[in-house]
Parts: sequence; C-alpha cells; structure tokens
Amino acid sequence: MVEEPYKVLLVEDNPGDARLVEIALSEPGPLPFSLERVGLLSAALRRLEKEKFDVVLLDLSLPDSQGLDTVVAVRKQNPEVPVVVLTGLDDERSSVEALHMGAQDYLVKGTATGETLRRTIRYAVERRKILDDLKALRENGQDDKTSLRAALAAYRQMLNGRSAIFEDVDQPLKERKPRFVEEIAELYAELMDDYLGDGVRQSPDPRIAHLVMRLREESAGARDVVEIHTRALQRELSKGELAAQKGVAINAQVFVVEVLGRLLSLYKREGVASSL
Repeated sequence: MVEEPYKVLLVEDNPGDARLVEIALSEPGPLPFSLERVGLLSAALRRLEKEKFDVVLLDLSLPDSQGLDTVVAVRKQNPEVPVVVLTGLDDERSSVEALHMGAQDYLVKGTATGETLRRTIRYAVERRKILDDLKALRENGQDDKTSLRAALAAYRQMLNGRSAIFEDVDQPLKERKPRFVEEIAELYAELMDDYLGDGVRQSPDPRIAHLVMRLREESAGARDVVEIHTRALQRELSKGELAAQKGVAINAQVFVVEVLGRLLSLYKREGVASSL
C-alpha cells in the first residue's frame, strides 16, 4: 500500500535555499513528499486559506515579513498546521523564540541533512496527529488514563522505540532525585493550570521551555514525565468543583503531549535521536 505523500508548503524566497529543500525531499525514503513553494508570506496565507497542508516550512526573512511576526501570521491563519522554521546561522535565537510562539521545530539552513529535514517533518506531522487523536478521545468521553496511554503509545510508535527519550534508565527520576521531582511537579502544576485557563491555549507559554530544559538536565524520560504529570494532576484535582476537576483531567492530556513533544525535539537537536 502506497502512503499518501506529506503535503509540504515551503515559504522561502531564496531560490538556492528552496532548491536544497526540494532536493532533500526528493531523495528516496520510506515517506513521499509533495512540495509546493511560495516566496511571500501573503501568498502562503492565501494558500493556507484554500488548501490543507501537513506542514509549513517557514523562512523568517521574507520580502513582506520579517522575524517572529511571520510565525504569528501563519499560526493566526491556521493554528492547526505544524510549522517548522528555517533559519540562518545568525538568526538561531529568533528560531528558539519561535518555538515559544508555537512553532513545532526549527532547522538551520545549510546544516541540516536531507534525512534530518525529512525526520523533522515527520515528527511535526505525527505530533499534530497525536493531538488530534487526543481531541477525538476526549470528545468520545475517554478517561484521562486511557487517553494518556494512547498518547504515549503513539509517541513510541513514532520513534520506533529507538530514541533515548523512551529508553528509561534503570533508576527512575523519582528515586534518583525525589526532591527534584516534588519541586518540578509543583512548577508543572502551575504551568499546566495557566496553560489550560478557560480552555487549551493556542500559544504555548514560554515558561514551558524552562521546564523542559530542567527535565533535560536530569535526563528525564517518558516514564519520568508521566510521573511528574500524575503528581501535578493530583494537585490540581484536589482543588475546585467536580465539573472543573473533570475538565482539568481531560484537557491536561494536551499539556503533557506539549511537554513530551518539546522534550523530544530538544533531544533530537542534540543528536540523541539521530539514528531514527
């Protein structure tokens, strides 16, 4: 059975950079890609209004838009489509800030191999699918534990079990650093509460990046994240009325997927998942 190609919208005005992406996505591999290129943000917004794409590869320096405003405009036009930022070596800081504003990932032009580009697109698309599946589970009345197990299973399948984020160490974090787990669970609960608000936010809180960095410093894996998530959720469920508790339990699934996705992206950029 031939898989449907990933529909990729490349927003890039430099013909040379665009050609490199085209070559990378045309290389033989398990997943086919269908690439469409535009050179202006305005043209990209028109295409996103009329057509459904699996991912947007977005240059931050366009003739009609510069910097983070470019990310904001794309996410405003289509909050659902995954965005991977393409950046120059001198603009990597802006790309990290773009992650805080909802971009899925970023790549530095001229340094990413074709394999890295294809893998990054796959991660971005699969993470979006996981969020869509969670939404469907919530709408069908699935409980929090069932949905969370489904999300983790989807991540494991996406990674084929070969990334260190799911290679849990012999001693879990709660045994290695019990005080850290208690401290980070408190921070996690605070961020989760802010993130959810009156409903799941479209724009991730920049403080989540700090949380993920602290998890990375302690080599946290999926089991550790779930432990911290469970403790934080218990804190939240100890507050409020029953209806509010149910809402927190259901929507918190999206927050843990956000944390897992960011942690995975961080490991990937450090080369942990380079064998995928």
